Amino acid sequence: MILFDSFAKIFLQIMKGISTVVLLVLSNTFMTFAWYGHLKFAELKWFNKLGLFSIVLISWGIALFEYKLSK
Repeated sequence: MILFDSFAKIFLQIMKGISTVVLLVLSNTFMTFAWYGHLKFAELKWFNKLGLFSIVLISWGIALFEYKLSK
């Protein structure tokens, strides 16, 4: 039983480390696509017509998605 408990603790520590790395990679990938998307949005005509409030909502939506991804 002691062996199983120590194995479970080690396994949980490893899984915590792996999940941290996976979440960081996903977050970094998402933010890279968001940055390149931001550069491409400048070429779209409908995007240029959006007001400040719309741009703020879009950026907050992206931040909320990334925040939910990290939880």
